Amino acid sequence: MDDDYTSIEDYFSSEVLHTTRTSDYEDRLSNKSISKVSGDDPAELVFLYVFNAVIVATGIALNLVLIKGIVGAKSSGALSFVLQIALVDVLTLLASNWEMYYNLRQTWIFPSEHCTLYCGLDAFTSVAIVYFIVGLNFHSISSYNLAVDLAKNAIITPDTESGAESLTEENSYEVTTDTISQKRSLTIDYRYKKRRISVRLPILLVWFIAASESLPLFLYADVTTVAPTGSADRPSTQYCTELTHSMVSHNIVSFMVIVIRIILPTVALVITLIQAVVKI
Repeated sequence: MDDDYTSIEDYFSSEVLHTTRTSDYEDRLSNKSISKVSGDDPAELVFLYVFNAVIVATGIALNLVLIKGIVGAKSSGALSFVLQIALVDVLTLLASNWEMYYNLRQTWIFPSEHCTLYCGLDAFTSVAIVYFIVGLNFHSISSYNLAVDLAKNAIITPDTESGAESLTEENSYEVTTDTISQKRSLTIDYRYKKRRISVRLPILLVWFIAASESLPLFLYADVTTVAPTGSADRPSTQYCTELTHSMVSHNIVSFMVIVIRIILPTVALVITLIQAVVKI
């Protein structure tokens, strides 16, 4: 239905201004980045405080207690892998604050130096914790296989004293009781040494793999600004990602990150878990 206007001012105030305000309001509602960038949302602040106080602080405290217990007990073997996992978990919780802000705001609000640390630590911890779990599985499988071999050797191998007596008869000389007892003690020490599987080299190898995989992100990660498309009123979005000199280099780095960080550890984790479940 057509409206009657007494003057040109009534037309502009009723039609033009009403249409402009309505469209601006709809654009503001559809512009999700404005509400995400704003840091005055009370619910968001409460959520971040609860996350830092409950999850981050409690997780770090529990990991530190676990680390102190393992170091105080001077344990080795499987607990050495648990110690490394606890250390990596502390680094993961420290870096989780950056990730939480990044996911909530959908834009990077921290300095570029923090972006480099966040990307590097995120890659380092995710690779290290998966490979340490794989190493723990391998250690469990190796310990089981060694226990089975020792049990078989205990059944097949004759007694140490009878073995020493046969050795003296074969060489036609006399051996005193002290020498036999000394031989027995040496044999026990040697067999005890075989029961322990060294974990130092696998742990160092995992740290090296994690550092090698995260090195490109420590070098190339930075903040890049993307201008909004569609509306000039929307603020620019800042992304924290790896920056390379060309698209080819970017694709190579991304492919290597996917292979080393996702594909290889996933395959190794599945294989070792299946073997551990079957054997144990």
